[in-house]
Amino acid sequence: MVNVIMIVITAIMFCAIVMAMLWIVVLWGHPIDKNNAWYPRIIVITSFCLVCFNILLLPLDVANARLDGGFPMADMWLSIYVIIAAFCVLVVPFALFFYENEDPDSVGVRKQVISAIKYEAVTIIIVLAITLIMFFLLGTSEVPVTRLQSNLFVPGSASPASCPSCSRSSSTLDYKISFFVYFVSMMAFAGMFLFVIFGGIGLAAIPLDLINEFRFRPKPMTKDQYLTAKKKVSMRCDKLLATGDNLQHKINTAGGRPKSRRDKNAYNKFRNAVFLLEEDFIRVEESFNHGVGPKLKRFLWGWVLLGMGIIGIVLSFMWFIHIILFMIPVPPIYAYLNIGFIDMDNVFGLFGVGIYAVFAFYLLAAVIKGCFKFGMRVPFIFTIHPMKYNGTMMNAFLFNAELLLLSSVTVVQFCTAAFSEYNRLTSIDALFNVGVKYLIFFKWFWAYYQWVLLILGLLVFIYLLVFPSDRKIVERGYAKLGDER
Repeated sequence: MVNVIMIVITAIMFCAIVMAMLWIVVLWGHPIDKNNAWYPRIIVITSFCLVCFNILLLPLDVANARLDGGFPMADMWLSIYVIIAAFCVLVVPFALFFYENEDPDSVGVRKQVISAIKYEAVTIIIVLAITLIMFFLLGTSEVPVTRLQSNLFVPGSASPASCPSCSRSSSTLDYKISFFVYFVSMMAFAGMFLFVIFGGIGLAAIPLDLINEFRFRPKPMTKDQYLTAKKKVSMRCDKLLATGDNLQHKINTAGGRPKSRRDKNAYNKFRNAVFLLEEDFIRVEESFNHGVGPKLKRFLWGWVLLGMGIIGIVLSFMWFIHIILFMIPVPPIYAYLNIGFIDMDNVFGLFGVGIYAVFAFYLLAAVIKGCFKFGMRVPFIFTIHPMKYNGTMMNAFLFNAELLLLSSVTVVQFCTAAFSEYNRLTSIDALFNVGVKYLIFFKWFWAYYQWVLLILGLLVFIYLLVFPSDRKIVERGYAKLGDER
C-alpha cells in the first residue's frame, strides 16, 4: 500500500531542492560565466541535487520502514548510487577537464573536447583497474554472528538476552558481495579520507570563523581612513600584479601549466593572496559611508554571523559528544541523538527529518569549509576553490561538486552508523552496517575512522583558538614568494 502523504511530501521536497540548487548556482555564479558555460552549469546543478537526494533518502527510508510507505527503497538507493558513481567518475571530471582546457585564442571546442577525453580516459582506466583488482581479491564481507544452542530455546526469539540458558559461540559469516556494493564501498572509502580530514577541520573552523567574522566585521570609516585603506589595497594589488606577471611568464615557458612542485606551490600562494586582497577590497568598500540602509544591514548581518557561530559550536560539540557516547564504545554508552530523532518523529514526522537534515548537511558544510581552510593554510597541496555570492567560477563549482558527491556517500555511511537506532531495519542499514562495514580490508578503517575525526576536530579547534587568522600565514607565504621572485 502506497502512502499518498509521503508521496506528496517527497514530491514537494524534490521540487524545493531543485529550485534551491538552481538559485545557488545562478546567484552565486561569477558574472563572467553568466551567458556561457551552460554544460558545466547543468552538471553542477544536477550534482548538487544528487547530493541532497542522497542525504535525504535516509530519513525517507526510515519513514518508509515505519509507516509502510510502499517506496522501493532498495531500488532507489541502487539508482542514486549508480548515478552518483557515473557523475563522480565520468560526468563531473569530464566537465572539469573540459572547462579547465578552455583556450580563448582557439576557435571552436574541438581541442577542449579531445583534451578532456584524454584525461577522462586515464581516469576511467585507473578507477576501474583499482576497483576490479580489489573486488576479485578483497570482495568478501566477514559478518560476525553469534550462534545460540539450547534445548530450551524459545522459537522466534532473536536476542541472546532472551535465552539465558543458551550456549553461545562466535563466528563469521563470509559471503561475496556484488560488484555494485563493492563500488559503493570504494566511493565511501575514497570519500572517507576527504570526510575525516576536511570534515574534522571544518567542524572546528565553521563556528570559529563565523565568530571571528563578527569580531572583525567592517567598521565605519571616515573619508581619510577610507582613502588610506584604499591606497594600501592598491599597493598590494600592484605587487600582486608584478608577481602574477612573473608567474605567468614561468607558466607559459613550461607549456601553459605549472609543472614543478615549486611552481605549483607558488601559484597556490599567489591565488590565496589574491583571494585575501579581494576580500579586503570588499571590506574597505563596505566600511565607507553608504547611507543608513547599508549600515543597518552590516550591523544586523554581524549579529547573524555571531548567532550562526554559536549554533555551529553547539552542533560541532553535539557531534563530538555523540561520537564519544555512541559510536566509539562497544556497546554504546548512550544513544543520545538517536533518542532525540525518535522523540521528534513521535511528535511529528517532519521534526525528526528536519533535525537529521541539519546535522547531516552540517557535516557536508564542514567538508567544504575544511577543504578551503586546508588550502589556505597548506597551499602546496592543492589550489583553493572558494564559493561566494556572485563570485564563484565554474571550475570552483565543479571542484566542490565532485568533493560533495564523494563526501555525501561517506556522510550517509557515517550517519547510518551514528543513527543506527533511528534507522534500524531500513534498506540502507543493511547495505552499510552489514555489507560494507565488514568488508575485508575496509572494516579496519570503518572501525577507527571516528577516532580520527574526533581527535582531529578537537586538535584543530584548539589550534584555531591559538592561531585564528589565515592572513598571517598567507602573507608570510606570499612574502617568501616575493623574495624568491
